[in-house]
Amino acid sequence: MNAFIPRLSERRLVELMESFRVVVINGPRQAGKTTLMEIYRDHHGGELISLDDPIQLTAAIEDPRTLVNESARPLLIDEVQRAGDPLVLSVKLAVDRNRDRGQFVLSGSAQFLTVPKLSESLAGRAAFLDLWPFSMVERTSGPADFCDLLFTAPERLRHGRPSPWSRSGYLELVTGGSYPEAIEMPVHSRRVWFDSYLRTVISRDIREFAHIQHGESIPRLLSLLAARAGSTAEVADLARNTELTRETIRNYLAYLNGVFLTATAQAWSTNLSTKAAKTAKTYLTDSGLAAHVLQTDHCGHRGTLRSEGWWRRLPSRS
Repeated sequence: MNAFIPRLSERRLVELMESFRVVVINGPRQAGKTTLMEIYRDHHGGELISLDDPIQLTAAIEDPRTLVNESARPLLIDEVQRAGDPLVLSVKLAVDRNRDRGQFVLSGSAQFLTVPKLSESLAGRAAFLDLWPFSMVERTSGPADFCDLLFTAPERLRHGRPSPWSRSGYLELVTGGSYPEAIEMPVHSRRVWFDSYLRTVISRDIREFAHIQHGESIPRLLSLLAARAGSTAEVADLARNTELTRETIRNYLAYLNGVFLTATAQAWSTNLSTKAAKTAKTYLTDSGLAAHVLQTDHCGHRGTLRSEGWWRRLPSRS
């Protein structure tokens, strides 16, 4: 798969930039945030700065105000969380002096900008756009109105043409996941890619904002969450199965949400009181990642990745 796949978020980003001074793109690493920003720059001009570049990162840390004030508009800053609070506060000062729309696009691989101090600094100035790996609509070039039809015209879904897909085709699509780079790989290479991806997220992204004492337990926790997808995440049960304390489990669940490896879905009910009282359910955010940590491929075969114990090579903190 070498053809460029259009993102549904492209139009949404344009719409938000027409209404807000700042747009923050949140999402997991390797979901396509940088590519989306490059496309926006190519179509609308401006300057793109990546804080994965050590030189640009140093400039953003040592003199964020100059970097912000002397850059072209719109200014797109990738991996903004790496420069910390001062850079975001410099953006705030800039948009307070100039109230024009569409001045900044900020992106991050952790929910860095949702912490109270920073979210308050951008309140009323920024819109948030979550960018996930490819949706199945994007991967298959299908129509994007399924959910609308499900709730507004379900009868139209009963009279569609028979699907040309086989059961194995559906399973291969699901177990392959939706990360742009991984879906182009053969199965054995994809396994290596997911290993490296998890190692990077745990060793780098989570450790940028959290103190991790039992990093080797996170893959086990992910496996349990994947195996129980659609069920409520019972902290006591997860603690028992991972031999961690309940408080540690609560913290790790928050960390996994913070780097977009997991997401919670609120209970569904037409009764608002019931909905508020029910426990949310936790899901891994990519079906390919879920298949990987469960060692399952599209044929139902069980792999041997766990015996390799890659997480035991993670640096530990005591």
